[in-house]
Amino acid sequence: MKTIIIFFITILISTSSISQSDFLYGELNIPKDWSHKVYLSVKSNYREIDIIRESDIIATTVADSSGVFAFPKAMFTEKDQIFQIHLSPEEEEIEVFLTDLRKGHIGRNFLILIQNNSVPTRILRSDEGRLFGSVSSENKEAAIWQRLDKTELEFNSFAYSNGDKAEDFFFENYHNRLIKIVKSRSLLNQLIACKYLIIEDANLSYAYLESIKTHIPFLEEIYEDVSLKHKDHAIQLSGELLLVKTQVERQYNGRYDNLKVVVLSGIIFLLLVIIVIISSLFIRLRNKVKKNIQPDLTAQEEKIKLLIQQGHSNKEIAADLFISLSTVKTHINTLYKKEGVRTRKELLKK
Repeated sequence: MKTIIIFFITILISTSSISQSDFLYGELNIPKDWSHKVYLSVKSNYREIDIIRESDIIATTVADSSGVFAFPKAMFTEKDQIFQIHLSPEEEEIEVFLTDLRKGHIGRNFLILIQNNSVPTRILRSDEGRLFGSVSSENKEAAIWQRLDKTELEFNSFAYSNGDKAEDFFFENYHNRLIKIVKSRSLLNQLIACKYLIIEDANLSYAYLESIKTHIPFLEEIYEDVSLKHKDHAIQLSGELLLVKTQVERQYNGRYDNLKVVVLSGIIFLLLVIIVIISSLFIRLRNKVKKNIQPDLTAQEEKIKLLIQQGHSNKEIAADLFISLSTVKTHINTLYKKEGVRTRKELLKK
């Protein structure tokens, strides 16, 4: 009897922590020793929805001991926007994210959804032990990203299990599933689908082009609408669509030999990269002026980088900095990502 009373008291406390003014709220499965700080970001580039940037963060909150968190209605506008919610293992390491989805079975440490200030959204607790459960809202647009992301994971897993380059045999089914998910959905959700539909590559495979060419009218329609309502997203989509159309035309018109097309595609891709880099540099410069953003590497990462350069092992670094070995590994993974390297050897060579 006493256990039952404690159980209902716990539920009452968790429920009472959500007030009527809260608009985006829910319950998270936060791993032991993780920071309980929850970050809310607005993403102005659909290609970067799976990248965590400090400059995108507009609000933070702290989840309670049971994982309950909430953001107020004031954080949202009448206009739909792409929002990212994320957590990091350590509070000072805001940009850390997990690339291995199997690690601890906690899934991604970020969630993407479309939100405005008209209908509240709740994040349900995951029954599978993942950080984020399913999205529950009268606004049916809010949960579409989870379906897109799950479709991509299933496609990658199925292709990998069927051998090298096996994805070529499954592109058509994969693309059709993505289109079906967003066909009658909001413009921003259709835009997010472009991240999964369009591969950024200057030399796309024949199988991919065979599949994507049937959806170019759909992509062009998205671009026309986006160019009128979301300028930042439109710049990104314009370059990607141009690259894909160029290669499709090469394949089916036969007007260019392979060398010329590769060079042309390479130039277009390079111009796209330059545009994206210039846009990113401008945004970063503007944000640094406004928010006085610190350099990319944290003080702890600078120390670890120096110790690596001096030949210290992970255990030695942990001992020198009085931190756990797992924390050292997390810092090193983040350091590799920021430095653009994959191994300690590449870091030392750089």
